[in-house]
Amino acid sequence: MAASHYSYSMSTRTQMVVFLATYHFSLQYLTVFCFEYQLGGDIGWVVPPPNDTKIYNDWASENRFELGDTVRMLDHSEAFYFISGVSGHHEKGQRMIITVMLEDQDSSSSSSSSSSPSGGGSNSVLVKQRK
Repeated sequence: MAASHYSYSMSTRTQMVVFLATYHFSLQYLTVFCFEYQLGGDIGWVVPPPNDTKIYNDWASENRFELGDTVRMLDHSEAFYFISGVSGHHEKGQRMIITVMLEDQDSSSSSSSSSSPSGGGSNSVLVKQRK
């Protein structure tokens, strides 16, 4: 009886080793891919020329965005204003100001004054840019 118990045990161990090896090697093919986009491509985030005001809509339609992707645009020190494009949402507070500062700039001066251009209150986020 001892011999059959031993062979059963070895068979189970072999199956477990094969399963774990297969599982381990299959994980390398299940990698999640995310992509980082630079807003506007080579142009970046600038005021569009008068004859090409749809450059950002055109840029967005040329790319395929998926969950987990990042759109990078805060590449210099400045205040950036974001509002919702849905009718009525801006008036209900769906807007924010993000102030990007260099590390050595004083954060107290810009974080204390945050009001929206339309006169209503606004959320403000301070992002420090590393040199």
